[in-house]
Amino acid sequence: EGYRIMTAATGKEALAQLGEPTSVRPHVIVADYNLPGGMTGLDTIRKVRRALGEQLPSVVITADRSSTVRRAIEAAGLVSVSKPVRTAELVSVVEALASVARPGWQRIAWPRVSPAPVARARSEASVAVIDDESSVREALRKALEADGYKVVTFPSGQAFFADDERGRFRCLVVDVNLPGMNGLALQDRLKQERSGTPIIFVTGSGVLSSAVRAMREGAADFLQKPVRVDALRESVQRVLAGSEQAAGDRAQRDEAAARLGTLTGRERQVIEHMVAGQATKNIAAELRISE
Repeated sequence: EGYRIMTAATGKEALAQLGEPTSVRPHVIVADYNLPGGMTGLDTIRKVRRALGEQLPSVVITADRSSTVRRAIEAAGLVSVSKPVRTAELVSVVEALASVARPGWQRIAWPRVSPAPVARARSEASVAVIDDESSVREALRKALEADGYKVVTFPSGQAFFADDERGRFRCLVVDVNLPGMNGLALQDRLKQERSGTPIIFVTGSGVLSSAVRAMREGAADFLQKPVRVDALRESVQRVLAGSEQAAGDRAQRDEAAARLGTLTGRERQVIEHMVAGQATKNIAAELRISE
């Protein structure tokens, strides 16, 4: 993706590397929550920030979904990404935090192959642009329509929710600082409606706390105004690719659940033993049935 990376296996190793004269000075930290060596990811982030004298934007990666870990991450004001990590989600979070923390910053844009699923789906993808500035709405609309998307614009969150067919949109591009219902309030209402439509936030003010909250609540990306056309196109492509992958995952889970629902009680007993890795003869012996 064009970033320069410093890697470490433990918090102690990371701190040691920072003391080397040739080390990369990080602008964003990505840390696993459960690190070996006695320091958690949160401990490491705190100590790296203290060593550099800067509150670097940070991302915590974790497979632990317990309320204790979640509260600890939120209390530290950090964004988390769940394992198994999807590349598109991690890239979106890192780029959003980097761009908000350092407005005007751009990563090196190495040539990449666009995801094939997005290319197939563009003509079917409807995108909503919600911004109170008419000039911004039109600029974003033209940029996305030139890329083959169907685009509908709204001047406010209220206007968007007045559309009874808003469920048709596969991606939303939303200004954070909307009058009345702001972008974060719009995001909250969509969550209440159990909408899984991904949101790309745009903002003219580089407020890291807003970006952290938006990303924590599930925002797909966070772009700075004035929005670069190539950054917007890339973000929408990436979000739709991730959305399509997530839809495929959900479909697979639903199909698996439907198939499991057709099993008899005895068949369910057998498959539970199979999933546990037991041999056929052992399963038969334990259930007292023939192989």
